[in-house]
Amino acid sequence: MHSYPKHSMSGAFLARFTQKFEQEISYHFQNSRITKEIYQAHEMKDVSAVLSPVHKAPHNLVVRIIGTPVSDQNNHNTRTLTRMFGDLLQWLIFINTALLRISKQNELLEKELQVHEELTDFLLRETFAPSRNSLPILGIIGRNLNQPKTFGIIQIPLVRYLTKKSSTTEIIELCITILQQYNREANNQLGRLLDEGPDLILKVKRIVYEATKLQMRVDRFEDSLTMPTDRIGSFRIPDLSLFPEALKPVQPSFTMPTQRKYEDLVIRALALDKDTPVHMQKTLMVGLPVELVAFLKKKAQAPITFIVKIIRKTGLRDHKKELSKKLTFLFSHLQICHRLVLDHLTSLKNQQVGIPTEDSFFQWISDTLIAPGNDHYPLFGVVKGFQSPKIFEASNFNEVQTYLIHYLSDLESPRMVIQVSLALIGYHYRNYFKSDQVYWTTMIFILRHSLHEFTYHLDPI
Repeated sequence: MHSYPKHSMSGAFLARFTQKFEQEISYHFQNSRITKEIYQAHEMKDVSAVLSPVHKAPHNLVVRIIGTPVSDQNNHNTRTLTRMFGDLLQWLIFINTALLRISKQNELLEKELQVHEELTDFLLRETFAPSRNSLPILGIIGRNLNQPKTFGIIQIPLVRYLTKKSSTTEIIELCITILQQYNREANNQLGRLLDEGPDLILKVKRIVYEATKLQMRVDRFEDSLTMPTDRIGSFRIPDLSLFPEALKPVQPSFTMPTQRKYEDLVIRALALDKDTPVHMQKTLMVGLPVELVAFLKKKAQAPITFIVKIIRKTGLRDHKKELSKKLTFLFSHLQICHRLVLDHLTSLKNQQVGIPTEDSFFQWISDTLIAPGNDHYPLFGVVKGFQSPKIFEASNFNEVQTYLIHYLSDLESPRMVIQVSLALIGYHYRNYFKSDQVYWTTMIFILRHSLHEFTYHLDPI
């Protein structure tokens, strides 16, 4: 039960809620620096947090929770807090969905997404700018007589969750507290399900258990290719859960010659990415698992040279060998799927448009990865520009690059390789099919009947 909520919704669905937390967390860490000495001198009593005067602005105080351990740089940072809030939001949205559906309130069922948006916005305020008598979890406050001196009803268990290892029951209890306060503030009828009582925790755990047993989908996408959970631009992509298990390989047992010319270009670009010296400045892009690494400049007007680094969604940076394996894995499956697409298009007697060559498709893939043009950043390589907030914006990558970044940074990306291969091919050849649904239905049918040619190991990359 503990791990199921993450399987109940697609990454794209969850990202619409986690991104606003990631932005606030990233902004806090970029604008509020706390040294080891400050952590030790200004730790709050009985709470794993610091309340310290702001350097050069002593009339303000900075509030920040303390990770574990306290004594060194292993303290909380942007990545660890973003991951922890992501895990919490999965549980919160999962429980909220289960409660909404068991309440049988049709008017709420039709507005589930809106309710999730309002609920997560409420938690965002309570975390960074609480309106009640509470300090924020992260933030800067002014010194005044009316300023709260401690944390409130939601913030106390939230601090505990963010600073100590929590059991499933403790996470459920925290979600119940958040839901209770949200529903009371919003005056929602759902609040009646969350009335205080000795059996409340047990009641909610039963509801969660039943939803888990039934493998409830939070994003409500049924077993149909007409309801995608992701997209590249306007091209729709079915969620991985809708693919047959046979189309979710982990490691190929065959080696297939690929378009080596273009694959080698990409692998060489990745190989040029040297280890990052400790004195270089590292900045995480908001909304993407990408880090820009640059030498510090003494003059703000001076040009800046920085390296683009895709990092794991868990925050791990040094995974060049893993990226190389993922790219080789992707190129192999792109070639398999692309040849099947070309065979299908060639077989259509009414095909009026000339079919592109395999070479042109792989050149497009290579350019997307290392030479995209139109002022977009490559996924691997060096970029030059001038210091400005715009260089850290996710818009510096195009829609196909953004999709590839999420693939390459995902821990489960091997299982996604056929989905990603078909998505890239379908996006490139979308004008050759009547609709996205026709493309996906056709290609999954062809692949399912072609799998006897291939076998897969279950060894991880």
